[in-house]
Amino acid sequence: MKSIVIFPNTARDINNEVTERTVQTLTGAGHKVYASLAYRKKLSGIAGLSFKNEHEILENVDLGIVLGGDGSILKAAGECAPFGVPILGINLGHVGYMAGVESRDIEKLVTLVDSQYKIESRMMLDISIMRSSKVIFSGGPVLNDVVLTKSKGYGVIEASISCDGEKLNTFRGDGLITTTPTGSTAYSLSAGGPIIDPMLDCICITPICAHSLKSRPVVFKDSSLIEISCKAYNNSACVTLDGTIAFDIEDNDQIHIKKSSCRAKIVKTDESGFCATLYKKIADKQ
Repeated sequence: MKSIVIFPNTARDINNEVTERTVQTLTGAGHKVYASLAYRKKLSGIAGLSFKNEHEILENVDLGIVLGGDGSILKAAGECAPFGVPILGINLGHVGYMAGVESRDIEKLVTLVDSQYKIESRMMLDISIMRSSKVIFSGGPVLNDVVLTKSKGYGVIEASISCDGEKLNTFRGDGLITTTPTGSTAYSLSAGGPIIDPMLDCICITPICAHSLKSRPVVFKDSSLIEISCKAYNNSACVTLDGTIAFDIEDNDQIHIKKSSCRAKIVKTDESGFCATLYKKIADKQ
């Protein structure tokens, strides 16, 4: 018997149909299933589902199952990584690049959970923001990317980038994406960044609509400390972490990004390699 925490998505699974099928499938196979107390009101009618404080759950479970798209998986990864809890996604989204199971195949969970499934360990990032030599914000672990971008529809961001104290370049444009290999197939790819095998450990910076023909993505070793000094005209910039947490940036703030000590553990559900998965999830969606 395994202890499993589920991360529901009540916005996509409006009638809790997929959530209930998931719980029934797992409890029917003898597993114990938990959800955060935050979901008690919306999911109280699902038989076999227990509710506890999320921190208490994560300290004692074997597996996390996430219902939703890639955004839901990213959020759960950030919560589970500090506890070493592996996660498995059930796709309720469009592409579901990181999901291992489609919602129509929930019955496969029994065989999968009972087996010795393979886990991929993915690099993550930590971020801190300095203002007047003081840390005013710390965030992470981040699985996909840290994005410096405009918070208003006008203006230009000027960002000076250094790696381990050595200046690289100054970019002017709509912002910068600092990404992990996992995040290289997300926003960074759309901005012209390279596709990186998620099993590698490195840090990539991709400019967003740079005002120069010489501005190109750069890949750094994983031990690098990336320092970004930002000049945001009219204080119209912000930093987002995996597309959710946002923090407003002022002129001359210093953004420090480095490899996190936490790693995301992603359950791999088939033997397909990186290239095959990339083609299946992205190439055929075009």
